[in-house]
Parts: sequence; C-alpha cells; structure tokens
Amino acid sequence: MKIIKLFVIHILLLSSFQTFAEELRITTADVLRLKTQTRRLSLLLTNTIAQIIRELLLFWVVQMPISLL
Repeated sequence: MKIIKLFVIHILLLSSFQTFAEELRITTADVLRLKTQTRRLSLLLTNTIAQIIRELLLFWVVQMPISLL
C-alpha cells in the first residue's frame, strides 16, 4: 500500500512539474520573434539618431552667421 501511495504521489508531482515546465518552454518561434523585434528596434534607433543629427546640422547651418560661411 505504501508503494502505491508513493507511486501516486510521484505521478502527481511529475505531472505538475510537466505542466509548469510547459509554460516556461521557449520555442524557435519565440527566439525568431525576439531577433526580429531587436532588428526593428535597432533600425528605429539608427533612423532616429540619423534624424536628430540631420536636424542639428540643419539648425546649426541656419543659425550660423553669414560671415562664417
């Protein structure tokens, strides 16, 4: 009887750990999605920095006294 109880407890624990592990599983799709999001953020950041530099240069040229041109 004790062996049966231990077996049942073992099965219950095993199934609960498998259920818990299922939610933590990382698939290839998750990794690819993360890589895609990283690329998009990198591109957005690069474009934003380039836009800021263009605006600063334009502001600097417009504000520059004519004597310095």
